[in-house]
Amino acid sequence: MTSSGYRGITNEHTSHLLARTDDNPQAILLLFALLATLLISLSLVPIVLTQGRGPVTEVDSPLSIGELFQVSPAGAAGAIAAGIIVSNTQGLMPSFGGYLGLNNRDTILLIIAILIGGFVVQYPIGWLTKRVDRRTLILFVCLLGAFAAAGIALFITPALQMPTVLKIGLFAALGGMTYLIYPLSVAHVYDYLDHSKYVGATVGLLIIYSSGSIVGTLLTGQAMALAPSALFWIIGISFIGLALVVAYRMQARVAPAPEEQGDFIPVPLTSATLAEMDPRTEPALDEEGASPAAG
Repeated sequence: MTSSGYRGITNEHTSHLLARTDDNPQAILLLFALLATLLISLSLVPIVLTQGRGPVTEVDSPLSIGELFQVSPAGAAGAIAAGIIVSNTQGLMPSFGGYLGLNNRDTILLIIAILIGGFVVQYPIGWLTKRVDRRTLILFVCLLGAFAAAGIALFITPALQMPTVLKIGLFAALGGMTYLIYPLSVAHVYDYLDHSKYVGATVGLLIIYSSGSIVGTLLTGQAMALAPSALFWIIGISFIGLALVVAYRMQARVAPAPEEQGDFIPVPLTSATLAEMDPRTEPALDEEGASPAAG
């Protein structure tokens, strides 16, 4: 088939799809899906065109679950709690919105409040985490998260009409605390490991996190069949349980000095790929001192 013939068929199908979008919502979704696929494909072009080689990575064996609990019981417990809390907050919120009698728009608004709350608190906590004991921050986050979850479970019910602003505030507070547990727990584990063990520890922590997500969602789903507010009671109990573990560990082991804690490094908004494409950037040298482009 010639290129002109292929373009003709493609244009014909595209025109047919566009013509059906007025009376077919599924066609609109399909059109957006095709557009997203096209944009993802185009985003790979700069990476393919770069001359630099990818970083050389070393394969690290993951730390076992038992080793992670020996290194940092509070950090490993935080990974479990984060799995339960995050999976319930993300996965079961639409069901709770239906229990409240909310329409899709209002349910999405509460979910957006959770996400925005999680975004806003990242940098302030990142600034604090280098200056105070991470366990103190985890304890503080757990108490605030439990308070927000209890407030939602007690006061946001169909029988009690709460102002929308207060609803958004509670959900934003819950989201802020929800998305802090896992990064703080990981950072706390890293404080007791050598840099060469970071990758292996991350693998183990993700396994723990995923296990908490699976078990937490299954149990919470069953509990919500009895009482929809059980979603936030379980989230609150998870916060309190982690707070108790952290409080005990604070008595059992002294925290590392602030200067011994790892740095909080925010992810830049620019891409390392663009830096390699920029002619003003000096090419990186490999172990033999030669430019990757020359090899």
